[in-house]
Amino acid sequence: MTDLPTTLTAIPCRICRAAAQPFFSKLILGKHQVPYFKCPACGQVQTDPPHWLEEAYRGPASKLDVGMADRCIWTAQTTVALARRLGIGPEELCLDWGSGTGFLVRFCCDYGMNFFYSDLYAVNVFASGFEWDTKNPPSNWACVTAFEVAEHLPDPLINFGELFKLSPKHILFSTLLYSGQAADWWYFTNNGQHVAFYTRRSLEIIAGHYGYRLASNDCDLHLFSRDRVRDGILNSCRKSREKLSAHYRKRHGSRTLSDFEQVMKLEA
Repeated sequence: MTDLPTTLTAIPCRICRAAAQPFFSKLILGKHQVPYFKCPACGQVQTDPPHWLEEAYRGPASKLDVGMADRCIWTAQTTVALARRLGIGPEELCLDWGSGTGFLVRFCCDYGMNFFYSDLYAVNVFASGFEWDTKNPPSNWACVTAFEVAEHLPDPLINFGELFKLSPKHILFSTLLYSGQAADWWYFTNNGQHVAFYTRRSLEIIAGHYGYRLASNDCDLHLFSRDRVRDGILNSCRKSREKLSAHYRKRHGSRTLSDFEQVMKLEA
């Protein structure tokens, strides 16, 4: 960390548009001295407008993400568990936004859910053939998931709007909340990919802006919903994710065989 330039001034908060104040400065990607700003109104922390993002995603940061597999498993199990608790049926349409390898899509389908893949940049390894049709998108999504996405959004209020345009009943996503951590918090990573750091209040503003309600475990798991959902359901589903997801699969059956037959037809 370095001292902030004395000439640095406030910039608009990219959530509530209040004047976000200079917070600290950090060297990003070994070359960009980037100021961070903290909003006194909603608490959101944000970087300077991130002109370095394209460079950040060309780097080797993904090789350092040794927790990717474990994270995919617990988020997938939690998604199925929440579907059971919210009454999302096996034929209702669900979409994973920023799917990456497609592991979550495949897992959720294997456990009986009707999931589709969406990622403009990643290589679809596990869910090939289950990409959503962007030219003819459905308008009845039951749930959209967006894990490890929110902290990467350069203009969150606008960027989240792309998900809300789909008019889903629920949007389930993950991001660690900012709650007064110092500038050496590990989530303020120097790889240049994390540019937005949310508080509960800033997420409530996003939800309200689009006519949704927020449920949150006040840590890392959050839900935008058209209905009122208790905060406690998120930690409950996470804690009992293995049992609840297994119950969902037992009740509705796996889509593995039917999906295989569908892919074979596409290949024929």
